[in-house]
Amino acid sequence: MLERREAHGSGRRLLSGESRGSVAEVIVLVGGRQAIGMNQRSLTAVTCFNPQNSKWYPLASLPFYDREFFSVISAGDNIYLSGGTESGVTVADVWCYMSLLDNWNLVSRMTVSRCRHNSLVYDGKLYTIGGLGVAGNLDHVER
Repeated sequence: MLERREAHGSGRRLLSGESRGSVAEVIVLVGGRQAIGMNQRSLTAVTCFNPQNSKWYPLASLPFYDREFFSVISAGDNIYLSGGTESGVTVADVWCYMSLLDNWNLVSRMTVSRCRHNSLVYDGKLYTIGGLGVAGNLDHVER
């Protein structure tokens, strides 16, 4: 993901496609798990690391609370998150993090709910591959 960071008010936001300033490839961490004693909880935090200045920056949090086993892929300046489970229920949602707006939007739903799958972008299209569905293992690709 190629992006540039610029101060905006009291916080920071991602900007891209502008001619001024430098462009840096960044690393984005989406969600995760946190151990609390013997229990774990899902994290909604999304953070960005810029290796050029070795700094971490917060991005808009995930728009849901208890989701896990989803797939994340970047395409251009956007990040797509698909599927997963929420409170034990497999979901078909596809969300997009729009870096220019620093927010997440529900952009589509897959035809099959799935978790523990992989995603890729090819020729500008998002594909989801395999994973687990409600009835068990999935062996097909969805665009």
